[in-house]
Amino acid sequence: MGHVVVIVAFPIRACYLLRMKRLLMISYCGPPNAAVPGKRMAWFARHLQTYQWKPVLLSAHPRYGEISDPFLAEQFPSGAALHHTRSFEPFRTCRLDTVSGLPDYSMNGMKCLGSLALRRLLSSCYPIREPQWGWNRFALRRARQLHRRTPFSAMLVSVPPFSSSQIGPILKRELGLPYVLDYRDPWHQMSNGKITGFVQAPWKSIRLRMHVHLENAAIKEADGIIAASPAIAEQFLERLPSDFHDRITTITNSFDPEIIDGIRPKKETCLTIIHGGSLHGPRIECMLLLHALGELIEEGKTSPDLFQVLLFPGTLPDLQKGRALRGLFRRFPRLEGRVRMMPYFGYERYLEYLKGADLLVLASGVMMQMILAKFFDYLGVNKPVLALAAPGSAMERIMDETGAGWVISPGRTDLLKSALLRCLNGESPIRPSESDARLAYTASVTTKKLAAFLDRVTVGNRR
Repeated sequence: MGHVVVIVAFPIRACYLLRMKRLLMISYCGPPNAAVPGKRMAWFARHLQTYQWKPVLLSAHPRYGEISDPFLAEQFPSGAALHHTRSFEPFRTCRLDTVSGLPDYSMNGMKCLGSLALRRLLSSCYPIREPQWGWNRFALRRARQLHRRTPFSAMLVSVPPFSSSQIGPILKRELGLPYVLDYRDPWHQMSNGKITGFVQAPWKSIRLRMHVHLENAAIKEADGIIAASPAIAEQFLERLPSDFHDRITTITNSFDPEIIDGIRPKKETCLTIIHGGSLHGPRIECMLLLHALGELIEEGKTSPDLFQVLLFPGTLPDLQKGRALRGLFRRFPRLEGRVRMMPYFGYERYLEYLKGADLLVLASGVMMQMILAKFFDYLGVNKPVLALAAPGSAMERIMDETGAGWVISPGRTDLLKSALLRCLNGESPIRPSESDARLAYTASVTTKKLAAFLDRVTVGNRR
């Protein structure tokens, strides 16, 4: 009887393996690099094989990242393959400590500034002003080797860094592979009917034209475009001709309940407010939260003993946070003892704190098109969220859709203070009737959408 089972089971397994298509995922950051793209690629890889796609991830070696997190590498499935390559990036301003995996900024100030200046000068010589341009030739070489060993059915190139967008067209011409561009952030945007840089660059008239030309060339060759938010997708629909529209889809970042449900919350002794990630650029507006808390203490409407604020670092150095906090504590001295600058613990311990928190805070500021990646971790632990986001922004839209909490315009300090008082009094802004909307942002659901899009792209490419 056992022999019969083996004879029957083998063809079934063999047929399943024959149906599996191989996907080459190209992302400068991959596990154990703790940056956002590392998690996005890992969450895709965890579920792609369910939909008959076998992922092979090609990334730069973790030593080129700011933070390494072994936990993320552990989440990468055993059936998938992870390849790291060298990069050419001299004059780095920090390096990873080989023991802790944390960034080491031990070089003195003048040396650090000198290295940064040289790094920027070298980047200015590249067609796209990014030091990661030096990774492209190593990625291309390894991709060719992997394809010769076992051919791929398609490839997905994730940006930023935007210099990686130039890899796809080269491999498509050489290997005949259909490829998909995965935009986590926008590179250029439409403004008053004109294409402008999402981040303004020096020498705008020359460099912007070059960047737009390079992006348009990469988009023209792409068989599909993925946008990490509906607002980014809408920009592409406005910008590109109508024959491109069926190549565009939205696949957001996600959370994985299989990971989050296994994490035990960290219990705190007082009401805990958490901001996770870097506080630079528009995100520095999260300091408005601390300013509002300081005013509430001064006005006698709350006591500093009732709460604590935990500021978790991101994967990039916060050049503005230290100065901003020093000025804030001079203004509100009673607040200083209630704000803790947390070290980088790794994603697993970070989730422990999120699950034990009472309020989770983010600030998207003027970033109208982006949904901050930390929001999906917040959504996954199902704790109240307070978002400082502009009206009509992508963050406001998804907060409203999921009923995750309060959305307050950065200029409305009165509403921010009111929301904080309600939270301190134990009121939750989560709308239970809309809790099912969270399920649309699980890793399995977003990966199913990715697999269906890849199936459509590969079928269309064979016509």
